[in-house]
Amino acid sequence: MFSSLSIDLLLHIFSFMDLGSIVALRKVAVFAPTRWLNHIMPLRNNMNARRCCERTITPSENPHFEGVYLVPGGRFLITFSEADLCVWDLGYSSSTKLKITPIASASHIFNNIFAIVPTADELGLRIFANTICETNGWTDEESIRDEFWIFEIFPLSEKPMLSKIASLLIEDYSKVALFSLRGDLMVYQGANYVKVWNFVADTGVTFNVGYEPYEQLCATDESVILIRFAVVSVWNIPPLIPGGHIEGPGPHHVKPDLELPVECDMDIDSLEGDEELQFEMPSEWYTHHPITYDVIRQSSESHTIWRYEVILPEGRVKLGHKFILPKEGPAMFVEPYRFCNGTLVMSWSNCQALMASCTPRERQKIDVTLLCDEAGLERVEFTLCPVAGRLCHISHTQGSIVIFDYLPPPPS
Repeated sequence: MFSSLSIDLLLHIFSFMDLGSIVALRKVAVFAPTRWLNHIMPLRNNMNARRCCERTITPSENPHFEGVYLVPGGRFLITFSEADLCVWDLGYSSSTKLKITPIASASHIFNNIFAIVPTADELGLRIFANTICETNGWTDEESIRDEFWIFEIFPLSEKPMLSKIASLLIEDYSKVALFSLRGDLMVYQGANYVKVWNFVADTGVTFNVGYEPYEQLCATDESVILIRFAVVSVWNIPPLIPGGHIEGPGPHHVKPDLELPVECDMDIDSLEGDEELQFEMPSEWYTHHPITYDVIRQSSESHTIWRYEVILPEGRVKLGHKFILPKEGPAMFVEPYRFCNGTLVMSWSNCQALMASCTPRERQKIDVTLLCDEAGLERVEFTLCPVAGRLCHISHTQGSIVIFDYLPPPPS
C-alpha cells in the first residue's frame, strides 16, 4: 500500500542523531527500520514486545504534563504542560545518562494543541502551540485572548533555545476545530471557514467552506483537504496576500474544487447509543507519504477500522484495509500514526495496555503489546517512534517521564 522510504527521507528522519559521519548515518538509517520490523514480525498477535531498557526522568519541579511528542529518530522529546513547553534530549541509545532538566523551554500558558515539523534545512524543529494571553490583566474575559504561536529550535546547536518566530491572534478560538502544519503554512478550520497562513512571509487567505461537520483536515503545498464520513472535499489554495489570514471569510460559500465520494460498508445512521466514530491520521511530520486516514468505529465488542488513501492525481479515495481489533477495555486513545520503512504503525492505549499495530505493504497486520499492567494503567499520554524502537509516556501519579527502549543500539 505504501512505497518504501527513500534514502533522502531516511536521512531526514535520522538527521537529529548524534552520529560521526554520513556513512554512520546511512548505516543506522538503513538498519533501524528493519530491526524494528524484525523485532515485531515473528511475534504472534497481541504478544508482548521485549523491553530492553526502562529509564525515568523526574523533573525537580514536578510539572503536570499534558502532552508529549517523540521526534522521529527518537532522540528528542517535546512535552507540554499548562505552564511551559520543553524540549528534552533523551540521547541516541539507552546508555545515555538522562538529565532532569530540558535543553530548552518556554514558559507561558499553553493549551493542549500542538504540532511539530522539521525546518526546511532539516536541522531544526518548528513547534506550533496554542497559548492564552492577557492584554490588561485578568479582571475580565475581554482581557484574555487566544493566539497561535510558532517556535523554532535547533537542538544540536551549542546553546539550543526555543525562539518564537510568529504569532497569530485567534478571534473565535472556541470554534477552531481542525488544524495542520506543513512547511511554512499553518492551516486551520473555524466555524465556516478555512484560514491558510504563511507564518514566514506573513501572508494568507481566508475562504468560506460552509458549516459542514468535517472530521479531519490535512494540507499539501497546493491544496486543503477536509474529510467527512461520506466525502473528501479538496480546495486549491488561493493566492496568499498580506493580511489575508486576518480577514473574515466572506458571505459566499466557496465550492470545493474536488469532491471525492468515500465507499464504506457501514451506515452511519446505524450507530447505537454508546458507539462513536474517530477519524485518525499520521503525525504532521509525515508529509512525504500518501494522504492516509482511518475511520474507527468503537462498539461494546470491538473496534472496526477502515483505512483510506486519498489519491489526488487520480481524483479518488481508495479503501486499502478493513480490520477489527478485539475489545480489551474501554475507549481507545490513539496517537497520530507513524511510518517505518514503508509500514504504517498505529499505536493506542486503553486502561490496561499500550498497543501498536503494524500494517506493511503485504497487508499483514501485526498487533504488539508495548506496555501492559493487568492491575490497570493510569490514563497516560504516550508517544512511540518505531524507527528508534522507543516509547515514552507521562506518569501523572509520579510526575515523571518514562522511557522504554525496545531495541539494543545498532552494531558499530
